[in-house]
Amino acid sequence: MLTSRLSRRLWLPLVGLLLVLTACSATPEEKKAKHMERGNKYFDAGKYNEALIEYKNVIQVDPKDAQGHYKLALTHLKLGGLTNIRSGFAELRRSVEFDPETTEVRGSPLQVRENVMESGEGAAQYSVSHLGSLVYVPGGDVPDERQLVWVDRTGKEQSLDVPMNAYTLVRLSRDSSRAIFEVQGAGRTTWIYDVPRRTTTRFFYEGEGSWPLWTPDSKQIVFFARRAVTRGLFWKPAGGSGTEEQLMVTQGTFTVPASFSPDGRFLAFAESRPSTGYDIGILPLEGARTPQAFLQTRFNESTPMISPDGRWLAYTSNESGRNEIYVQPFPTPGEKVQISRNGGADPVWAPSGRELFFRGGNRMVVVPVQTVARFVAGNPVELFDESRYGRLFGAVPMGSYDVTADGRRFLMIKALPPAPTHINVVVNWFEELKRLVPTN
Repeated sequence: MLTSRLSRRLWLPLVGLLLVLTACSATPEEKKAKHMERGNKYFDAGKYNEALIEYKNVIQVDPKDAQGHYKLALTHLKLGGLTNIRSGFAELRRSVEFDPETTEVRGSPLQVRENVMESGEGAAQYSVSHLGSLVYVPGGDVPDERQLVWVDRTGKEQSLDVPMNAYTLVRLSRDSSRAIFEVQGAGRTTWIYDVPRRTTTRFFYEGEGSWPLWTPDSKQIVFFARRAVTRGLFWKPAGGSGTEEQLMVTQGTFTVPASFSPDGRFLAFAESRPSTGYDIGILPLEGARTPQAFLQTRFNESTPMISPDGRWLAYTSNESGRNEIYVQPFPTPGEKVQISRNGGADPVWAPSGRELFFRGGNRMVVVPVQTVARFVAGNPVELFDESRYGRLFGAVPMGSYDVTADGRRFLMIKALPPAPTHINVVVNWFEELKRLVPTN
């Protein structure tokens, strides 16, 4: 009996070690195939941000993989936006240049139409009919300009003293004295704005981190990042100096930090997984810091926002067939209450805890709530038209606005779309294309 027990004790670690060594011994072709398979599944499911990551992994394994460049191009084009459109066409060019038989560079790109408008938040402004007609908006590159603005409950605006840029996410510190925001470009950059002093300081350079979030004491910034041998959630002093510390390793494709409990003991996050889509998890920040699942279903659950009293969690779910806002007890899930009626996303609690805001039906909506003895939600009240403000940027619908400490104003991203003056139509364009690009 003692020998049997000893054998089991020796055998189990050896099995674990064998599994690890097997995983590490995968050939480059096997790694490429695995990433390509995951990317194709994400792409077919319409999860383009996740597909983008997997196709980039294919290129990282083999920079000359023509199919990887082609799939990456299609994903960029699906995501849209000025940066993605440019990246998409660049990847298409690379996919053509690499001969799949010899992996050598061949051919050269050929311009077939010039002066086509490329605008942010959409795509290159053209379309082609199956009969061969081309329609496009002339104008070339249009700056991807958005403006940061304060908006009160009546919809009255006041611009921040910052230049227009491709803003994608905003978050206020607890006392609203500072704002952190992301700017989209070749890689995301992160900046901190001092509200009283009206100064802006860079926090991250391109690619160093994304989805920043203030800690409750505003001393640290939590963010998602990919490093040489790991990826996950990290935090770093808000002053910019000091070293970063990893809080957790991402088990899925990426992780988005969403909110803290008021005492700073728990961090709620959304995580993307190939098998279940977006799920909600909780990271205890005391002890072993072992992530725990809060909601993990076949539907997408995201934007977990812990209430100011730490007893409730608001989130977005598409279990009804579209995004709606729900509330459940926290930290232990329980009976859920649906808040929105006609769709909703990006919930944010008023700091008082007596109101819950969200975006729904092109309106900013507020719902009065009671959270003392039990959770009770009142009727939704529409505040103002929010269609002119930046929609829900990125894969996870959150961070498109925030609420000030007094609950009276919103920090929002105002989109400034270009106004085309005319549209050009080219009939029989396929004939022109055949002349410009002769084939065998």
